[in-house]
Amino acid sequence: MNFVKDPTTLSYERSVFSFLDLAGNLGGFFEILERTGALLVGFFAQKIFLYSLLSRLYQVENCKPGN
Repeated sequence: MNFVKDPTTLSYERSVFSFLDLAGNLGGFFEILERTGALLVGFFAQKIFLYSLLSRLYQVENCKPGN
């Protein structure tokens, strides 16, 4: 009977995921969501500001027929 050592070894390591690690990971995720939301809001706010500015610059008065 011969015993041969396998050249590949498997090593397992356990690490503890603490509350601070969880808070850090969630904070990164929420920061990405916050920046994406800020870009979307900024895009729409820019359009609304431009439309408001143009409507104040070019005012049109509609005349009713018969006056």
